[in-house]
Amino acid sequence: MRYYKCLTQNHYSYNDYQLLPIRKQDIMLIKDWRNAQIDVLRQKEPLTEQGQREYFEKIIWPSLAEERPLQVLFSFLKKDTCIGYGGIVHINWEDKRGEVSFLLNPERVGDQRVYREDFLVYLRLLKEVAYGDLGFHRLTGETFDIRPFHVAILEEAGFCLEGRMKRHVYLNGAYLDSLIHGHLKEYDEARCPVKPQVAADLNVLVTSVSRKIPLLKAVRAAMTKAGYSGRLIGADSNQQCLARYFVDDFWSMPPLEKLKDQKLLGELNLRKVKCIIPSRDGELLFWSERKQWLRKHGIEVMVSDPKSIGNCLDKLLFYTAGKGMELPVITTSDKIDDINADTLVVKDRFGAGARNIRLNLSREKALQYAALLKTPIFQPYLQGKEYSVDAYITRSGQIKGVICRTRDIVIDGESQVTSTIFDQFLENKCVEYMKKLNLYGHIIIQLLHAADGIHIIECNPRFGGASTLSVTAGLDSFYWFLLETVDEEIEKYPFSKATIPLKQVRYPCDLLIEQT
Repeated sequence: MRYYKCLTQNHYSYNDYQLLPIRKQDIMLIKDWRNAQIDVLRQKEPLTEQGQREYFEKIIWPSLAEERPLQVLFSFLKKDTCIGYGGIVHINWEDKRGEVSFLLNPERVGDQRVYREDFLVYLRLLKEVAYGDLGFHRLTGETFDIRPFHVAILEEAGFCLEGRMKRHVYLNGAYLDSLIHGHLKEYDEARCPVKPQVAADLNVLVTSVSRKIPLLKAVRAAMTKAGYSGRLIGADSNQQCLARYFVDDFWSMPPLEKLKDQKLLGELNLRKVKCIIPSRDGELLFWSERKQWLRKHGIEVMVSDPKSIGNCLDKLLFYTAGKGMELPVITTSDKIDDINADTLVVKDRFGAGARNIRLNLSREKALQYAALLKTPIFQPYLQGKEYSVDAYITRSGQIKGVICRTRDIVIDGESQVTSTIFDQFLENKCVEYMKKLNLYGHIIIQLLHAADGIHIIECNPRFGGASTLSVTAGLDSFYWFLLETVDEEIEKYPFSKATIPLKQVRYPCDLLIEQT
């Protein structure tokens, strides 16, 4: 095997993967792979066998003996078979930085799960080369914007989008943008200062996955960050749900009322599930009532206790309980005469607050609309600024972190555009409120800041549709939940809050799958 003089190790491995200094027996494979994927490379014409040999003889093989080569290239192996290649190119030794290069066997590129696993491991090993061996402080990447999946994996691995070069390259008769990403060693240290020692095959189940693709991506990123190579399993009663294409395994789960406890345990054990993340209001009580029983069988559930769940799901009970805790909950009643306001809000007493809600109704129209609902409740309609406040509450009841965000554009009750804000007063008040609610895991408080002060509209004891912004801003709820699952002391893992305000726009996008 050839060795790089600039490296002290020359062999890097993780599970079944290896990075080895570029091997002579792989260079013709690399030629074929580059030619097959020329559209995503900065390569103008196909490589020839003679040209490939001459390039390696004149450029690459001599560089192995240099103290400061311009590039360091590797063969990327899995189970001793070369599946790709890449390295650090355009190296600047004075500034201690270089650009990530990566190319995978085209046969593996078509399967997104395979590509993601391969690329994440490759980046993990390349960081070891760059930061651990070469002493670099920065890695960069340039990607044509026709590769959204590749970009998503880069960002999952901690690379930050730093810029877009508009119409930067001319390819196949069109100008394309180039996306520039950067990674500093401190990014990973801030996100994961101490690496937990956990079981690598810890499988995570997310239920009622429906179309919750951003949530699944956040869970997968947390698993990767914690060092899990276990499987992400999605469950839903709809066999055709879109989220099934974004998990490692899909469970066509029967309705909860048909799922007896021993049958449930058998299904979970069959899939070797160790963590469960419920994602729908209607199932929270089901999982909460079985939380302690499942824990005895080695399965953790990210859900609060039944009483607290009940208080949150029943909006009238939430008002009554909240008043008893001296919380500033908005006046709520199932009798319109109890509400002293000219205009009203009418909504369902149970279920998601945004469903079937009507705002700013006259008393006459409020009564007309209430007649259409099974269990209507009334609240005063108040003018003010609406906020969602995400938080993670630990097993011991400590509030690990809080992120406040505005609801800029709301469609069907969900924030399609939302922005983080820095409001210490609001954060402190929310911490004060949350300490009284006796909740666990990720929670969201919906607030209205009106002229007469703060009003709590409702509390959702689960991860919300737009809560992924809070994860990006540093509220690492799924990561912390996984750490608590294996009894890690999460006090060692600080809440690193983003120092700049962030805005999130939620939009549909396409997934392309090769048919085989």
